[in-house]
Amino acid sequence: MLMKLSLFLFVCAVFSSNALRAGTTVVYSNYTTTPDTGTDLSISNADAVSFTDNLTAPPLGFAWALNDVQFYFKTSDNNQQTGLSTNPVTVSLYSNTNGLPGNLLDSVTVHLDSTVSLAEVTFPDLPQMQTGQAYWLALSDPVTSDLGWYQDTNQAAGVAFFDGSAWTYKDSYAQGALQVDGVQVASTATPEPGTFLALGTGLLFLLWRTHSCVPRRDLSRRRF
Repeated sequence: MLMKLSLFLFVCAVFSSNALRAGTTVVYSNYTTTPDTGTDLSISNADAVSFTDNLTAPPLGFAWALNDVQFYFKTSDNNQQTGLSTNPVTVSLYSNTNGLPGNLLDSVTVHLDSTVSLAEVTFPDLPQMQTGQAYWLALSDPVTSDLGWYQDTNQAAGVAFFDGSAWTYKDSYAQGALQVDGVQVASTATPEPGTFLALGTGLLFLLWRTHSCVPRRDLSRRRF
């Protein structure tokens, strides 16, 4: 009975695919306390800031995922009735391709609180990120110059601009104030062949142990 319980717990630990490890970790931040509210990036189509997932590799079976982003902004679009911006702002995560935003990985569209300059946008789909890989976080607004992205206080430079058809990199522009927070989630990546081999070996060993521990009947003393 004990061996069967051990086998059950072993399988549950390996195949638990919905596990979410508590607590967020800062993946990237280019400001300390407050941004430079005197200067901002005026967004025409979309602006993007690059960051790299340099967090420590998570345990086996887990991966880092984007949980939320925080950025400082100003907007000229103010709905007096709702207190929110009338025009939606889209926050997007892109892969890195040749030093520019590449494939769109996930995006969230929100209406910003026009009375507060700090926005925190959560990504409910938790897009996964690979350790050591570069990504881009972009802000876009359907109305030209409606959204301003306050610049960081640490003078981190390098911004990508989207002109409606292509991205262009400007290394002389200060980045918009940004913080990226990650969380560990169960990995959706396909395990390496060695993982399957180790798992199979462990299961076979436990099955063999379970079978060998079953008491055998002594047929030599059976009466007819």
